[in-house]
Amino acid sequence: MLYEALTRIISDMCLRIGTPLTVKRVSFLLCNLIDDDLVDALCLRMLHDGILVKCTEETFTTRNMAKISVLNSLITEEYQHLGMILMQVNERSWVRYIPLTAEHRFFELRPSSIGADAGLGLFLRSSRRIPQGCVLCEYRGRLLKALPRTAENGTYVVRVRNTASYLDGVTEDGLQHLSLATFINDNGPLRANAAMTEYNRHPGRVFVVANRDIQPREEIFVVYGATYWGFTSYAELKKAEAKRSKRRRTPVEDDAMSCHNLIMPCRRCGDNIVRRSLHLHSEHCGDSLINKKLLHLDCLPFHDFTAADVSFKVLYEHRKKALQRAKSFVNLSEPQTFSHTHEDAVGNLEFTFKESV
Repeated sequence: MLYEALTRIISDMCLRIGTPLTVKRVSFLLCNLIDDDLVDALCLRMLHDGILVKCTEETFTTRNMAKISVLNSLITEEYQHLGMILMQVNERSWVRYIPLTAEHRFFELRPSSIGADAGLGLFLRSSRRIPQGCVLCEYRGRLLKALPRTAENGTYVVRVRNTASYLDGVTEDGLQHLSLATFINDNGPLRANAAMTEYNRHPGRVFVVANRDIQPREEIFVVYGATYWGFTSYAELKKAEAKRSKRRRTPVEDDAMSCHNLIMPCRRCGDNIVRRSLHLHSEHCGDSLINKKLLHLDCLPFHDFTAADVSFKVLYEHRKKALQRAKSFVNLSEPQTFSHTHEDAVGNLEFTFKESV
C-alpha cells in the first residue's frame, strides 16, 4: 500500500517537473521525510518494475517522460517553442536539430557577404544563436541514381555516401529550390562554420551541422571541395577567381543573373520573395514565429546536469564529481554532444568529422 502511494507521488513528480530526477532531488521534494537510502531502494524497485527508466547513471524518470525529460534538459522552452528538437544519432547520443517545419524561423535569405557574383546566401536571423554541434538543416531534394550528364544540371547535386545515390536540390526545370540548404555558399575551408554529414541511423539523408557556435546575422558556409569547382586544390581555385574577377560580365550574363534573382511579391503576405524560393516560402507563409524575439539567446538551460555549482568553495574530490554531473549528457566519442554542458569539461578535444560529404 505504501509502495503504491509513493510510486504515484514520484511518478507525478517526474510528470510535473519534466526533467530527470536524482535520489537526493526526490528526497528533497519529499521534505526529507524519508531517508535517502529508503528513497534509493524505492527507486531501484520502480526501475526493476519498469515504472522508471534511467536517463544517466544517477538520474531517472518515468518511461513515458524519457524523451521529454532529455529534451527539457538540453533545450530551453523558448527554442522548443520555435521548433528546435532533439535527434537521436546513436544509441545514447542526441543532438539538437532544426527540422524542416522550423528552418524558416531560424534562417533567412540575403545577398551573400562573399560578393555580388555569389548571389544569395543563408543567414541566421538576428534574434537567434546556434551552438556548435546543432543540426542546422537538412539538404533535401530529388533522389538521383547517377550524376547529371552536364555540369550545369549538377550545380545543386550532392552525393549521399551511405546509399551511393545523389540529391538534386532543385526542381527538374531548375527554377525552384527544394531546401534552404541549397542556398549555402562555399567561402573556402578557413571561413566554413558548418559541414555536411550523414548518420548511419538516418540513411539516405544529408544534414548540415554547425562545427562552431554561430552568432546572430552570421552567414552559413560549408566546404563543397575544390573538386566540385573543377580544381585539385583551393589554391588553384583562388587563382581562377582572381582572373574571373578582372573580366567584366557580358550583357547576356547580367540578364541571366537578374532573372535568377528576380524579386516577386507574395500574393498572400505581401513580402518580397526571390522567385526561385517561392516554393519554400509558400510552406511557411504567414508564420508569426518568424519574427519572435527571444529573452535568452542561449538554447542550453542551466541546471545540475549542464553546469556545476561553483558559488561556494569546492574541495577537489567534490569538484570532480560536480564536473562529472555537469557533463552528464556529454559523450566524449560524439563531438556534437560537447555543447550539452556549460563547463569546459571536455579538455582540448576539437569538434571534427571523420568524413565530410
